[in-house]
Amino acid sequence: MKRKLFTYKNLLLFDELLDDDDIFDHVEDDKDFAQYKKTFGKLQKMLKTDGGETRQFMIPVPKPADFHWIQPGEKVALGNHEITAGHFYFGTNMPSGVDDSRNFPSLINPDISIPKKNKLDPKQNTPPYFIDYAELNGIQRREYILWHTGGRTDENIDDWFAILFLYGLERRVFIDKLRGLVKHGELMLIRDEVRRILTLYGGKSMRIRLAYSNFLAFLEIECADQRLYDHPAPYFECRRYKENDVFIAYLSTALAQCSDHRAPLPSDLAYYWYIVSSIILKSEIASKCGDEFRELFMIRYAETYGRGITVRKGSRVVPPTAEFYYYPECNGLYKDITRRRYRKAVIPEQGVILEKLWGLGLRCKNELVLYARRQAKPEHAAGAMLALPPVLWKGGEAEALQALKKELDGKRYLTTLDELKQAFFKNIPFSKSCLIDLAHALETEGIAMEPDIISFPDQTSDIIVLHILKNKIPKNRSSADYAFLKTIMELAASAYKLCAPQQQTVSWSYPIKLGAYFYERLNAYIDILMRYPPPLQQCIRRLRHKPESYKKSIIKYIREEILEGINTSYEAVSVIEKLYKGFGFSEKELYGDLHSGGVSAPDAKNRNVSLDHDKIERLREDSDHVYSMLSDIFTDEEAAENAAAESSVSKTDSKQEGGGCFNFSEAEANFLKTILSRAEWPRDELTEQARQQGFLLDGFIEIVNETAYDEFGEALIEGGETITINTDIAEMVTEKL
Repeated sequence: MKRKLFTYKNLLLFDELLDDDDIFDHVEDDKDFAQYKKTFGKLQKMLKTDGGETRQFMIPVPKPADFHWIQPGEKVALGNHEITAGHFYFGTNMPSGVDDSRNFPSLINPDISIPKKNKLDPKQNTPPYFIDYAELNGIQRREYILWHTGGRTDENIDDWFAILFLYGLERRVFIDKLRGLVKHGELMLIRDEVRRILTLYGGKSMRIRLAYSNFLAFLEIECADQRLYDHPAPYFECRRYKENDVFIAYLSTALAQCSDHRAPLPSDLAYYWYIVSSIILKSEIASKCGDEFRELFMIRYAETYGRGITVRKGSRVVPPTAEFYYYPECNGLYKDITRRRYRKAVIPEQGVILEKLWGLGLRCKNELVLYARRQAKPEHAAGAMLALPPVLWKGGEAEALQALKKELDGKRYLTTLDELKQAFFKNIPFSKSCLIDLAHALETEGIAMEPDIISFPDQTSDIIVLHILKNKIPKNRSSADYAFLKTIMELAASAYKLCAPQQQTVSWSYPIKLGAYFYERLNAYIDILMRYPPPLQQCIRRLRHKPESYKKSIIKYIREEILEGINTSYEAVSVIEKLYKGFGFSEKELYGDLHSGGVSAPDAKNRNVSLDHDKIERLREDSDHVYSMLSDIFTDEEAAENAAAESSVSKTDSKQEGGGCFNFSEAEANFLKTILSRAEWPRDELTEQARQQGFLLDGFIEIVNETAYDEFGEALIEGGETITINTDIAEMVTEKL
């Protein structure tokens, strides 16, 4: 048995040469062929078999073509609609090139009716990936025609509008230009229209951005009427490149032009060069946060290199060339007709420039680490915008930042947490993590927030001071020395305000040596402390667990530096007495130290506390008077002072009989029992449990640890990414709850 295959366009005919049975003997009875005959008419084709027999078959005859390209400004009437935007095919018959029984997919056929009104939302029935105008339903077709009627400017469209329109542009550039029907001037008009569509819709639709950016890059190379680096580069998706695609051709041509003209390398070309020269994995920040990374890279590049890095001209006279293919969106266009040649760039200082770009890319990745972490967690994604560097903020948050900078203007600005929420959290849900993000983001703009927002505040009325940072921001926002010094200054401010309540401006030296950055923050924090000093007993409790030498040095610093000139007043002596009693020193030590002129300082290697010996001599001269006053205080005023001390301590620190220091409310006790039920907690999980119970986790931990120091001399809960429980005392604490 022999077989022969005859193909005419999309009609497939099989002639099986059998002795007695042939399927084409009565071809007119075939229903598919009958449809072709009805549509295209008759055509006879004579085929001879190997045996010399002649058979006759019916095959379709194509209808005459009826279409033409509409130029911009040319009017086209389509029912009640009039289109003047141009750049599309119009007619009743335009072979697709793949299946000539069908029209080209983007052909606007006036024979297909368009409904007058829509009854349904056109988005309810989205076309498939490959769109055909003839297969759209009436609602979709009307919306598409209205888009053309309005000049293709409506921003609220589905991406398939632009993709269907692109089919026609691609055919015009590749098929009609190959036939000599497209002049250079029209090609540039098409390029300008593609630029406009990409600008208008590319930011909202990745599909449009991918399709139009590649087509625009091809047109830029094809037109070649100007320097590519003088205009913004099309937006390319960094994970969609191929080794020989249009992007590589565009980038190489633009870099070659920069080298020829010794021109500065623009920020967008620098970004794409960095992407091509780097290995970008899907898990990397440059890929996961592609849009943010691209924008930040270009901003930092402009900040660092101004107009750009100058590219020197290469020494080769005739640069090499290579080929690339454009991969069309329309299935009716074949790859072979899209092949073009491009110029490969030869840059003598390529390695030096790439080293600079890689360093800049690493900086941008580090700036986006916090944002990437927030985006990866669904519970934090809603507020992740504040984790971005402020140069990328948009809308109300950016406006609030500019207003804040004007308020600061080189001075300190006091506000409340509630006011801060109204400024920066209008569109973002407020949470502790978002507040931390805001503090970090402001520091990148040279604005510091005090107190340290990581452990503060708890109430919307709490006061916050914002101030300009003149010194370089360190990698670590805090340190053990800074935290210790801040606690000492809280005690100092509280002691000073008890003795001189009207004084607002002070100038103190600090007993610990730190960097200028921390001193700037501390000076701003003292502004708050002098207006709103914390209770003295609360400050004492926070330092009670320190070694004895530390506590004596702190007392000495308070007496000699903070209470200078007023340390023999009734109020000052009362404060000094509270310090001694609060730190667990005896009355004998108090009298002895005052009489001798002070206590000895701890080793310099532990804490650098400087002593003013002139002040000590002045204290010795007044020792008799001080001794007399202290005697009266310890006898006559003891009850009153104890009552005053107790009134300044929060209810969680009060003691009741049989309850020890752990006298919590029922809700607090239950939550603490929950914490102590496990040896370790992920911070995120415990934070969520605290939120459900109505507590701020860090504030609760601080109160618990202060109570634990009073009772056991060590912390109960250690904070960090993982919350750990001190199991040595956890059981004893549970018994006291």
